[in-house]
Formats: sequence, C-alpha cells, structure tokens
Amino acid sequence: MQWQCVIFDCDGVLVNSETLYADILAEMSAELGLALTRSAALTLARGRALADCIREIEARISRPVPSDFEKTFRLRCSDIFQSQLRAIEGIDDVLNRIPVPYCIASNSPLGSTRSMLRITGLSKHFGNRIYSSHQVRRWKPDPGVFLYAAARMSVEPQACAVIEDSEAGVKAAVAARMGVFVYTPPPGVNELWTRGAGITFSRMSDLPDLLFSVQPHAFNS
Repeated sequence: MQWQCVIFDCDGVLVNSETLYADILAEMSAELGLALTRSAALTLARGRALADCIREIEARISRPVPSDFEKTFRLRCSDIFQSQLRAIEGIDDVLNRIPVPYCIASNSPLGSTRSMLRITGLSKHFGNRIYSSHQVRRWKPDPGVFLYAAARMSVEPQACAVIEDSEAGVKAAVAARMGVFVYTPPPGVNELWTRGAGITFSRMSDLPDLLFSVQPHAFNS
C-alpha cells in the first residue's frame, strides 16, 4: 500500500513563520523583563499553541502577561509577515510533484494559515483543505487535528504521511498512528526527539522521492 494522503504542518514546513514568531516572542518577552535568544524563543514556540507559550512566559516571570499580549503578538506577526514571510525553499515544486491528495493540519487559527498561504502564493495548492486545532479544540501534541484532517480527507490514519518539524507535531502524528517525515533544515533539530519517531530529511526538494520510497507498513508494523 502506498500513501493515500499527505498532511502538512504549515509553520516551518510550508512557510518560514516560525523564525518570525520567535523574533517577535523574544522582543515581547524582553519588554516584560525576560531575555530570550532567538534559539530559545524558537524552542519555546516551535509547534506549540500560543496559549502554552504564554503560560510558560508567565511561569518564568512569575506574573501574568498583559491582557492584550496575544492580540499584540498576532498584530505584530501580521505586520512582519507582509514584508518578511516566505515560502520554504522548494515547496512549490514539491507540491506540484506529489501525486496523491494532500492537506494542511496546523495549530494556527484557520485565518492565520490562509493569510500566510495567500502572502506566499501557496493558496492555489490547498483550496479548502486546511484544518486547524482550533476547529477541534485540541492542540498538538494531541493527535486530534491530524485525525480530523484524515476524516475530512476520507482516508484511514495509517495511510496518511505527516510532514512535521516540531516535537509536538511529531508526537501528535505518532499518536494518530500516521507515518512521520520530519523536516530538519540546517542547523537541524534535537535528534533526541527525532530518533525513532520517523524519517528525517533536510532538503524539502527530497521529499517527493522519499515519500514513495518508504511504505506505510514501515511505520505500522
């Protein structure tokens, strides 16, 4: 059996939003007296719901963040995305080469994901096949959004290949009993959590050939 559906995460897999998120998170944390490097902010933000990031910041500063923190964060993201958001190198060609149905399953709100796809010119590839944790009220590492996406695509979970770049996303895909292909562009990610979780690759252009050189049974045996 070959893969019948490919499910893409969005942030960090389709677009470079994660590094932009990290810069803004570090900036806003500094305004609250918490110094974060970009690397530390990226570790904090990658693959996690914003609410979880906020809770961790509050724990570190020992007080609540301002009531408008989330609104301000999203507005700053929207502003910087207009000038700096880019599609991941090679992803447009990759999407043209994948011969089976594919979709997006993201922790981000639907509106945010659609905006990012529009800015980067990737909307044409996905249509309405965009699913959000906000629809099921369960965020990665919970498998809910992946299972929801599979159901909407009318495909059994075991026949789905997930493309992820975060620990939370990998855990969610494994819990959903899906095959996991972990995108690890230089300088890569912590191999301790990618080890044994799935297949790793560092060049997006390698994905189409890699997908169909690995069968679903390799993950579900």
